[in-house]
Amino acid sequence: NMIHQKHNKFYFLHIPKTGGRFININIIEPIRNYLEKNNIEIYPMGDDILKPNHDNWNTNFIDDNTYILTMFRDPAKRTVSHFIENEKGAPDFNEKNNVKSLLEWVKENEFTKNFQSKSLIVNKAVNEANFNFEIKKEQLDKRLKRINLILKHKKMDYNYCSDIQAKITNGLNIGNYKNPRSIYNVGFSSTESQTLYNQLNVKQIDYLYENSATDSEIYFSLL
Repeated sequence: NMIHQKHNKFYFLHIPKTGGRFININIIEPIRNYLEKNNIEIYPMGDDILKPNHDNWNTNFIDDNTYILTMFRDPAKRTVSHFIENEKGAPDFNEKNNVKSLLEWVKENEFTKNFQSKSLIVNKAVNEANFNFEIKKEQLDKRLKRINLILKHKKMDYNYCSDIQAKITNGLNIGNYKNPRSIYNVGFSSTESQTLYNQLNVKQIDYLYENSATDSEIYFSLL
């Protein structure tokens, strides 16, 4: 177990398509000044909080004194979101926006497998080329023990924000932050991915879970 007094850094490892932008805007940004006043160094998240910084296991910043926060999402839903994000800009998006294309995309792309677990291991920039590798279980277990996980298993609710802020500040051992007015009212749910997900049958959803078996195991064990 970490000795809380040692934490002097805060790192949000933002896995793509897990609701991290919501976390950044509604949870981290409002307590940023509070953390800095308490001498907690925050990993820079870019100048524009509306533009997410997708992060990896940043070995230049993460050390024994770093409090690490990560968001994990239902692997089947996250995969659908990733597909939509990838294809949205394509001129033939309307033809591709269907279950058949989604399943072909998943089969063809090794990087879609266990994308969330791989994000906890990869220490190069987050891009698809760097996600074609086998996960070493011991390394993943070690990393999971180091991080504080939030699960996204329903639509983001602003009521949770102050609870999570309090958990972070308690975990950093700097008291209990309570500021219910620190909420930015921004919603980022994609209706396209929701619509596509709703077209999947049970067998197809199970296939997406099996494709990301490690992610699914982590997600369902914590649910």
